[in-house]
This record gives sequence, structure tokens and C-alpha cells, in this order.
Amino acid sequence: MNSCTIFSSNPDLLSGFLALDNKNGNIQLDGQPDNWKSLSIETTRAYPKATLTVSNKSSSREGVDFNNMIMGMFHFFQNIPTPNTEVQSQILTQIQHFHVAYGFVASTEIDVFKDWVFEFAKAVDGFVFWNGHSLFNSEEELLLNTQGISQVNDFVAQIPSPKENLEDLSADQIARKKQSEKEITERKLKVNTHLPHTKSEQDIILKSPTEIAQRCAILAAVNLFAFENINQEEITAYFDKFHLWNWVTEKEKFFIKNPSPEIRRMETWKAESIWILLWLLKKIDRLDFPNNLCNLNEIESYPFKGMSEGPENFIASAKEMRSAKEIMDTLDLIYRIHWACVDARLKNEPINDVHPGVVYERHYTLNWVTNYREQDWDNISTDT
Repeated sequence: MNSCTIFSSNPDLLSGFLALDNKNGNIQLDGQPDNWKSLSIETTRAYPKATLTVSNKSSSREGVDFNNMIMGMFHFFQNIPTPNTEVQSQILTQIQHFHVAYGFVASTEIDVFKDWVFEFAKAVDGFVFWNGHSLFNSEEELLLNTQGISQVNDFVAQIPSPKENLEDLSADQIARKKQSEKEITERKLKVNTHLPHTKSEQDIILKSPTEIAQRCAILAAVNLFAFENINQEEITAYFDKFHLWNWVTEKEKFFIKNPSPEIRRMETWKAESIWILLWLLKKIDRLDFPNNLCNLNEIESYPFKGMSEGPENFIASAKEMRSAKEIMDTLDLIYRIHWACVDARLKNEPINDVHPGVVYERHYTLNWVTNYREQDWDNISTDT
């Protein structure tokens, strides 16, 4: 293989140039150090006159063509079966934030220049697509390959913080951020005051009560299957009998056919999603601080009534839901708490009075309800 590609969210061409300019070789540049289209460097480090050529494409210059390439990459990694679906979800989020692609072509095997490639990746905060089947971070850790293998369990997408124009912020956005930060501070959790404001309640488009009830009904059945309260034959018959398969996601279908212990464990966490969906539908009176696991046995109006009764009555009863203000207040708080959880995990520090797993599921579910980036249930981003 004589080629690879580095993808990055960072459009800093100068850093990439400098990463190669200090190498022992003759560099030829098409353009300026901070605005180049291609460069080549000739070296005798392994073979006489081996050459590495680097070209770049960007979303700002190539436009639709670049976006089509990124969508192709997104679907490529989306369709890889893997037990580590959390890392896969973060990778899909990362891909959607790529703005530059650097194509590397060597006159010999690309492995000869592997250390240069990864030094370049570090310089541009990039991710290396190697041998056409594996995605690595700049530390040479395998994030995911076509066999579904990942060497990391805690990868979090690196999302550039959007620059906010304070003049464009509404009063509810400003007040909500201030109130969330106050509560987080009072609970002695870490606050990142640089996180952006969440959307105004006037600007969000919410899922309908019916959509929420349908999702809740499917999750209720899948969760029982995850906990092994019903078996594969029973859940399949249940979805067949009540014609529910159109509401079951592709990943849920995969899980039902391939109930591995790892995916089963991850799906049990969706009990927390069911809890917050029921709260959204006003089937639960209040949503406590996310420091304890929920208990679905406390729910009277649970969507799954048994194998002989479908969820029609439950869905039909979903006539109202929480206000946009209540939802955005809750989402804003969870978003900021989630950042504190991620920060603590990355720094290997303890975090008190909060359950990171509960926080993640609430963030995931609320992003779906608020149509965050118009993502479907299987591919919700929980950016922090």
C-alpha cells in the first residue's frame, strides 16, 4: 500500500507544512506555507530518492465534492458491525466535523513514511485512515477497523467549540446557562464556563408525543430482551404480532439477531432512556439529579404490558409532553454535567454526586428529542 489519508477538523495548513519542513529532505511546495494545495518531499532515508507527496482538500474549497467524500466515509464506518458502539458513535460524530483531508502518496510503501504521517497528524489534530480499512488517532491507537476491532474504550469526538456572537443570544439562553452553572457549582462539580450556550427554546424542533411514545415502546421491549426477561423468539414474535418492526432501528435489529454479552450490557443502559422518555410524556412526575440508577419497576404506565398486549393504548395516551422550557433547562444542565464527567474520565479523576452512565443516557435521549443535528436514534452525538 503506498497511500493513506489524514482527516482533520483543523484547517491549519501551516502546521502541516511545518511538520514536514523540518525533515531531512528537499521539500517542494505548491502555494504558500499557510495556503498550499500540495507539497512533495524527497528523501534518501530508506530508499534512494523516495518521495512523499501530500495534497489537501477542504470543505470550503471543494464544497459538495468534499461533503460527498465525508458522507461516504460516514457510511463506511456506520456499517461496520462492532460491539463497541459507543466508540463507533463518537467516530461518526468526529467524521461529521472533518473539514480538511490530506492525501499522502509515497513512491514506495507508505510504511516507510509512517512516523512522518503520524507526526503530521499530531500537528493538525488529525486522524489517520490507514490501508483503506483502519482509523487511528494521532497517538497510533486503533479507533476502529473493518473487523469491528477498537483498541480504545473512551474515545470522545474532538469538536471545535463554535464561536458565539453574544448579541445573537436570547434571554432564555443566557439565563439557562447561568442557572445550570450555578447548580453545578453548588454540587461541587467542575464547571467549564467556555462551553457554548444551548439553543433557545424558541428555536428547537421537538419530537412529538407520539414519536416519543413509539420510541419508548420499542425500548421497553428491547430492554426486557437485554435483561433476558424475554428471549429472542419472544421479542421477534412480539414485534411481528403488533407490526412494530418499522419503529425498530437497524442497531436494535442487529442486537436481536446477534445478542452478544457486550451489546446486551450496553442495551441495559437504555432503561435510563426509557425513564426520561416517560418523564417527557408526564408519566413520571419529576426527574431527580442524575446520581442514581432508575427503577422501572416503579412505573405504573409502562409501555410493555406482556406478550399478549401491544403498545397501542400506551401510544394513544401520549397526548401531551413537557414544555420546551423544561426540556431545554434539563438538556442544558445535563450537557454541562456530561462535560464534567468526560473531563474527569480523561484525567482519571474521581467525580462525586453524579452517575456518568445516567448522565450519558439522558444527554443521548434529550439530543434525540430536540432533533440535535437531525440525527437518528442509532447515531446520536453527545458532544461536550
